[in-house]
Amino acid sequence: MDSYFSNKVGGATDGTEADLALQRLHEQVRKLAQTEPPYDVFLCGKSIGENGGRTPEGLFLQEMYDTLCKQGYRIFYPFVTLNHKPDAMAEAYTLYARQTAKALVVAGSRADAFIHLQTHGIWEPFLQEKTDEQDLIPVYMGENDGILPQAFLSFSPIKGDEAGKETLLQRLQSTVMPTGTPEEEVEKSPETGGEKEKKQSFFAKFGHAFVGLFRSKKTRIPAILVCALLVAGLAAAVYVSLLYPFATVTENGMQYEYDEAIHGYVLTDCLSNPTEIEIPGKIRGKQVTRIGDKAFYGCNELTTVTFDENSNLTSIGIEAFSNCSNLFSIAIPDSVISISDSAFRNCSNLTTVTFGKNSSLTGISSDAFCNCSKLFSITIPASVTSIGTDAFYNCTSLSSVAFKTHTGWTANGASADSAIASDAAAVLKNGAALSRR
Repeated sequence: MDSYFSNKVGGATDGTEADLALQRLHEQVRKLAQTEPPYDVFLCGKSIGENGGRTPEGLFLQEMYDTLCKQGYRIFYPFVTLNHKPDAMAEAYTLYARQTAKALVVAGSRADAFIHLQTHGIWEPFLQEKTDEQDLIPVYMGENDGILPQAFLSFSPIKGDEAGKETLLQRLQSTVMPTGTPEEEVEKSPETGGEKEKKQSFFAKFGHAFVGLFRSKKTRIPAILVCALLVAGLAAAVYVSLLYPFATVTENGMQYEYDEAIHGYVLTDCLSNPTEIEIPGKIRGKQVTRIGDKAFYGCNELTTVTFDENSNLTSIGIEAFSNCSNLFSIAIPDSVISISDSAFRNCSNLTTVTFGKNSSLTGISSDAFCNCSKLFSITIPASVTSIGTDAFYNCTSLSSVAFKTHTGWTANGASADSAIASDAAAVLKNGAALSRR
């Protein structure tokens, strides 16, 4: 085991306890190898700076994460990936990703960023263990490649600017095949014939045989009885479906899953890339109460979202509309209580977000509207009591901000009322977390 993970368990009181901790870590990694596919790319860098904001390399890696995920790569970016993993498995996932990734991208904006334990502890053992099929790709932010460790210079470092992003993508595309290649999908695609043609042939033969039953006097009455039973069964199924909701329902290109805990449906996925959608108030007589995590992630053709006038939606999930780059405006229903992390991040054409006079919204979470560069105005409802870190980070056009309740706000333990009264837009763009009693 390398020094990074040895240090992580170094708090043990004696060698025996440290050995046991390392054995547990090895066992966790072994189990992951049996249940998890390997990672394609490991994105490594210091994502949060000393001031609590995103570092330049953190923003660069976040954009690469989003782009590569859309291209079908299986990405391990600790800042994002570990948010969805059990804390007790964080070290095991990190080690497993480092061992299986075909490429390790290491980004930094300062020399000390590359020797930070959580960065250095990844790339140094990767270099020691890497095979000929694995690639290390150093990325330096700014103009000075002198910040790079000497060990990186033989790996063709890339400058972390716009041109560098394209270079990095081309380099990965030339060396790493995304998990779930098109070749695997071809075998399952109906366009290749085979399986679909067999199904059509089967149903055609079955239909001909069934019609033949009605033409024969001997089999006509049994055939009628069978039809009657089928109709009765279908009617019973419809009746039961109304009493007991289906676990999964697909309507108008959107998928919903029933949640017993909230006695309603969660919109979990958009199965196409529409330009306009209307989110219903009910599905099969049950309320649609939540938009799930990443439900519309990357729907870059989507321009308009509307909600049923009787909507009882209560929450918008993590990254629910993230990277909907053509989404122009959205009116949040009064029933919505929370907007989760990164819900509208990278909606670069979003200009208008409106809330009703009777809004129930209490929380806008971290990065919720991050990088919505064309958002120019917003009114924070009186019901809101918390705004997360970087909720409006890099909203460069944001110039008109109104707080319905503009007193009682604090940031970093100090009153923020005067700052909000002076320049509310600057307060939001600065990214500090706000709370109100």
